[in-house]
Amino acid sequence: MEPSRGLQDFLGSDQQDNLTSLIARDTLTNATVIVGARRSDSATDQLLAGPAFSRLIRAARSTFDIIIIDTPPVGPVVDSLYIANHADAIVFVTRWSSTSQQEAKHSVASLTDAKRPDTDIIAVINQQDQSRASYMRKYGDYYADAD
Repeated sequence: MEPSRGLQDFLGSDQQDNLTSLIARDTLTNATVIVGARRSDSATDQLLAGPAFSRLIRAARSTFDIIIIDTPPVGPVVDSLYIANHADAIVFVTRWSSTSQQEAKHSVASLTDAKRPDTDIIAVINQQDQSRASYMRKYGDYYADAD
């Protein structure tokens, strides 16, 4: 996809731009998407904290059943912390044997502080080594299910 306008253009504009001009259709999945057409010249935290982003989220909620916002990692970039306050749920994805426990704990604590009280954080481990995962399953009966 090579959009002519993207999220940064909309958020950085003082005008009441038409939201439909941002929307593109992914031909592979048929998903409706808004992409960042280019790197922003403005600080993204200022763009995400502004009224244009809130207006975009309100418009998306009135149009779509499910909205997925993919953000950069929590640690090095603050974008996800500004977006967390708008989320109904947060999926926190870590890479198996790559993200340290300390980094994960710090990131989850930051998201917890940034999100609304009723927003759940769902943890996912990505690219897990299946041979080690099957070894750990042997001990599953020793642990109680969480309520």
